[in-house]
Amino acid sequence: MSHHLMSSLADIFNMSHHLMSSLADIFNMSHHLMSSLADIFNMSHHLMSSLADIFNMSHHLMSSLADIFNMSHHLMSSLADIFNMSHHLMSSLADIFNMSHHLMSSLADIFNMSHHLISSLADIFNMSHHLMSPWQAEATCLDT
Repeated sequence: MSHHLMSSLADIFNMSHHLMSSLADIFNMSHHLMSSLADIFNMSHHLMSSLADIFNMSHHLMSSLADIFNMSHHLMSSLADIFNMSHHLMSSLADIFNMSHHLMSSLADIFNMSHHLISSLADIFNMSHHLMSPWQAEATCLDT
């Protein structure tokens, strides 16, 4: 009986080790996702800075348009290109924020899975404690 309990206990501890290893993998994946998220936010900051530069350039072009009526057609065409680029950048920024939302959602799923694994691990340790109690009682009886 004692050998069977020890074997079951060994199985439980092997399963605990496997769960801890899986938990480590999940935390490594969450670290990688956080790093990717930081890269995306850095890219969005760069895009916002570029967008500010484009709007500053469009302000300069609008001022030049008021001064140079002979070049108005050329400046209007350039202005249209700048607004098309602004639209493209805004669309890219929206895609990046959607990706950020998706990554945050995935991160939440990973943390929920981690919580579930920790809860399962606690159940296993409680079960191992419960299984060891009769074995300890039997060992105590043999000592006396």
